[in-house]
Amino acid sequence: MIRFLDEHGPRVGVATLRECFPAMTRSELADLLRRYRRVWRRRNRVPLRVLTWCVPGRVWAIDFSGPMSAIEGRYPYLIAVRDVCTGQQLLWRPVEEATGEVARDALTALFAEHGPPLVLKSDNGSPFTGHAVRQLLKTHGVESLLSPPYWPAYNGAVEAGIGSLKDRTEASAARAGHPGYWTCDDVTRARLEANALARPNGENGPTPDEQWQRRTPVTDAERAAFRTAVEEMRTALDTCSEAEEAVTSG
Repeated sequence: MIRFLDEHGPRVGVATLRECFPAMTRSELADLLRRYRRVWRRRNRVPLRVLTWCVPGRVWAIDFSGPMSAIEGRYPYLIAVRDVCTGQQLLWRPVEEATGEVARDALTALFAEHGPPLVLKSDNGSPFTGHAVRQLLKTHGVESLLSPPYWPAYNGAVEAGIGSLKDRTEASAARAGHPGYWTCDDVTRARLEANALARPNGENGPTPDEQWQRRTPVTDAERAAFRTAVEEMRTALDTCSEAEEAVTSG
């Protein structure tokens, strides 16, 4: 029965278990299911935390959007890169493919222009977990922060930014007299407009452009200190996991 629950998960009901294990009584099944769920919750507990990034230029988020109707008949995808603290849209560009090589080349250009961040947030898609991007991040000392599996909201900042950019791109196309047909110029105008006019911190707050201009460069000392802190935290988490596993096994 435990093997069955491991395969199908804790949401299986007693009625289903009775069909699969007719030799066991209902009370036995209910008791085992209750105990299994208690252990499952303890092992799969996910602490809820609100992550706030307070320093401009330190954490970026990246994602692809698409497939969609090809922009100018050529580009079915868009790649977006956003500074999480300021909301500055660093990149909103039509591309032919959503691949790791495309992401790497885009990030390489941004690193050269602005300097690499401390952290790059992304989902678990192959463009961001493959060799091309991983090697680039390793070369520049950038930590990769992947969304937990099946939790796309973890990268919600860039997702929300993409939604806003799509609306602005469509508005630009409509103003130019070709609604529903996007051009590269529409995409560029949408990004510049978002950075100049958006107020992510309220109507009286600064625009992304204003916040971005006040950023300071990431120094080598800051990057080294951040990497040390990350390694210490990983070690602490590994120690906690091992201790919990030992208690559970015992």
